[in-house]
Amino acid sequence: MQRTTLSVLDFGAAPDGRDCTAALVRAGRACQRLRGVTLVIPPGRYAISPARGSETWTAISNHDNQTPRRVALHLVGCHDLHVEATGAELVATGHVVPVLIEGGADVVITGLTIDWAIALHGWGEVVGAWNGWMDLRLTGGHPWRIIKERLCYLVDGAPEEVWGTYGIDPQGMVPALKSGDNCGSAFTLPWVAEALDDGVVRLHTHLVVPPTAGHWMILRHGLRIAPALAAVGCERITLRDLTVGQAGGMAVVMQRCTDPWLERVQVVATQGRPLSANQDATHFVACRGTVRLHGCRFERQLDDATNVHGIYQPIVEVLDGRSLVVRLVHGQQRGNITALPGEQLRIIDRASMLDRDLVTVREVHPVNAEFCELVLDAPLPVSATVGQLIENVDWKPDIDIRGCTIAHNRARGLLIASGREVTISDNDFESPGPAIQLHGDTRYWYEAGAVGRTRITGNRFRRCGYAQEPRWGTAVITAAPEFESHAGPFHGELLVEGNTFHDSQLPLVDARGVGRVVVRGNQVHGSAATVLHRECGTVLQD
Repeated sequence: MQRTTLSVLDFGAAPDGRDCTAALVRAGRACQRLRGVTLVIPPGRYAISPARGSETWTAISNHDNQTPRRVALHLVGCHDLHVEATGAELVATGHVVPVLIEGGADVVITGLTIDWAIALHGWGEVVGAWNGWMDLRLTGGHPWRIIKERLCYLVDGAPEEVWGTYGIDPQGMVPALKSGDNCGSAFTLPWVAEALDDGVVRLHTHLVVPPTAGHWMILRHGLRIAPALAAVGCERITLRDLTVGQAGGMAVVMQRCTDPWLERVQVVATQGRPLSANQDATHFVACRGTVRLHGCRFERQLDDATNVHGIYQPIVEVLDGRSLVVRLVHGQQRGNITALPGEQLRIIDRASMLDRDLVTVREVHPVNAEFCELVLDAPLPVSATVGQLIENVDWKPDIDIRGCTIAHNRARGLLIASGREVTISDNDFESPGPAIQLHGDTRYWYEAGAVGRTRITGNRFRRCGYAQEPRWGTAVITAAPEFESHAGPFHGELLVEGNTFHDSQLPLVDARGVGRVVVRGNQVHGSAATVLHRECGTVLQD
């Protein structure tokens, strides 16, 4: 089949820094529901903003979904689409989503750079601090003002209140020792602001660990509205040589996608900023096939390098012998698809988080973004009672992460809470917290679920845990499902073999609720070669 070539220049875009949002909207519309199209974005700088973006209520998981989004390049129903953008840079202002792909297949994006003209977080230098206050000279971010004793940044003409902080050591621009979130205080404590002389703002609150003068303090504000690139309900999406310098949410988020592949994707801070993305570098929700991250670089984002998970949903009502109602608990999960007809669900015991019964969905009746009524093709098993959980097991991927560099981000490197076969090999980690965590929780995010077999081989771990923030995790490699009662292994097998650990500040492995743990053939230099295990099955260590 002969390919059709389109250029964004044909739709009015200009690669000279002028606002091209409307032109990109037109280009995306021209590609909709076509096959065999190559969309060219020639080298240059393309400004984008929310004012002329296309509007959509598409729910993006782990982001705030209370308002419609404005999108620049909105690709809907595209098949066999190649976006060739080597040397092209989309530079956003405010809460606009640069790229959103919905319902497509075989979409390849190559060479694109996405950044923000002004970061969607602020920062300043600590000039003094004690238990109850912190003085900052504000140096980065949007214009700010104090409104009703709250420090606010003005984004898209509206004030956004500062709700959290995070400390950075400017020597190397890395997370500060023991800074953690909010200097150890709770997220719910208010930050009362007072303007001092010489452009200094004093923030009053309880500081468990007062920051060091001369360190930088990140000031977090606003909602998670604008990821750099999102894909929803797609098959075989490939991102190659993509660079993201900033994002108002995740740099890349994909939900209910089959076989996503990221090759040489970089999420790195630009323009002398202390941070890259406001949240995870990459995030995969309810995907299947194989999630591939090859040769990527994820640095200085404000959360994990990647998080791969499904979603647990509690049963809130049993209607009859075949019907039940389930709920998406966390507000940022609402709007996700629970299941489609023919898909299989596991009934999960909430206390132990273990599988009980497998059922098949016949009919799906969404009530709203929060609740969904399901009709099964057979009578409900006795395990399907109010308070228990369901998990869609048809959307659990294999995971292949290799040749990547992960360093200096907040919290963990890789957070894996859903996977059949997981391979993590030949990567470099320099994480301020745990490098790898196998997870699963039913307390806050409801991120599912159990991981089958995890092979961690041939990686290099350097200084992991250097921020010394115990709330992030207990070892370089942790398995920490948050079950209430142990009734058997949750994760399957964990193999840690042939890795090198240099100067790690944490034990090497801490495994809880794993069926089989094997730790062998690793080289340890300047680290405590400690393997901890609780409520596990077979444990083999050389």
